Amino acid sequence: MTTVSIDRTLFEELVNTKLNQISDQINQILHKWDYDSIEAFLIDTANGTLPAADEDAALLVALETKRNDLSILKNTDQPQARPVLDEQKYQRILKSREKLAKIPWSSPTREDFINFDDADLYGV
Repeated sequence: MTTVSIDRTLFEELVNTKLNQISDQINQILHKWDYDSIEAFLIDTANGTLPAADEDAALLVALETKRNDLSILKNTDQPQARPVLDEQKYQRILKSREKLAKIPWSSPTREDFINFDDADLYGV
């Protein structure tokens, strides 16, 4: 692996830009489902209140994990160091993933597609 030196200010600007993009994506998903909290959204998805939100819930978990990792990386003295989650965040992520693992996933049927040409493209 190659190590590259980067100015700290530039590094922070790049990380802040990425953090803003991730936060925007998270807010778009929450707004789409009319939620203010990631945790409430994940709980409702896991317990079946939002059965059509499975993909968005999985994406939210991934985005939140990435946001936490970048926040930690931004606040370290050595930008090249691998971020380490504190125990509380780690446990919260594990609980979210456990809840998502309980969501029943199903493969689409031919009737799930708007037109059958699309279903043929996906081999359904």
